[in-house]
Amino acid sequence: MKKFTYIFLFSCSVISIFNSCKQFKNTITDTLTEKKSSIESIDSLSTNNEEKEIPFFNNLEVLNQAENSLKNLPEFKGKSIFIYKSIYFYTNYRIILKLQNPDNPLFVDEYKYENGKWGEPSPIRLSKNDDVQSNVINLNRIPFRNVSNVYNALLKKQKEINSKASDITIDAQYYNNKINWYPTRISNERYEYEIRFNEDGTLESFEML
Repeated sequence: MKKFTYIFLFSCSVISIFNSCKQFKNTITDTLTEKKSSIESIDSLSTNNEEKEIPFFNNLEVLNQAENSLKNLPEFKGKSIFIYKSIYFYTNYRIILKLQNPDNPLFVDEYKYENGKWGEPSPIRLSKNDDVQSNVINLNRIPFRNVSNVYNALLKKQKEINSKASDITIDAQYYNNKINWYPTRISNERYEYEIRFNEDGTLESFEML
C-alpha cells in the first residue's frame, strides 16, 4: 500500500512538472509573439512617419508612382495622356487634373489622386465654345516630378525673404502652348514679390514688386 502511495505521488509530481513546463513554454512563446508584434508595429509606424515627414512636392518616389499608376489605368494603358488646361498638387498628397477622354477627344474628365490611388473619373460639362484640342498638353511635357523643382525654388526664395507662408498649393496652367507654374506671388510682412518658373519648374525670375 505504501509502495503504491509513493508511485502515485511520484506520478503526480511528474505530471505537475510537465504541466508547469508546458505553461512556462506557452508563456515564453506568447511573450515573444507580443514583442515581435510590437516591434513590427513600431517599424510600421516609423516608416509611415518617415514618409509623411517628406513634403509631397519633394517625394519623388510617390510622385513617380502616382504618374505611373495613372498611365497604367485601363483606359490609358498604352495610350498618350493629354492634360486639359491645368493640374493641381496639394500638400496633403492629393492631385487633381482634367484629362482628355481617350475614347472621345471632345470629352474631358476630372481625375483625383488621394490616399495613394486614382479615383473614378468624373465627366466635365463643356460648352460649344470650349476648344478641347487647343487646350490639351501631353503629360510628357509636365511630368509630375517637375513640381519638385517649383517647390524647391519657391522654398528657397521664401526663406530668403523670411516669408511665413506654409500652406502651399502648386499648379501648372497650360495656355497658348505655354506652361505657367503657380503661385507667381509670394510676400513677407513688408513686400510682395513676383516669382516665375521655366517649363520644367526651375526658377526663371524673381523680383520685388
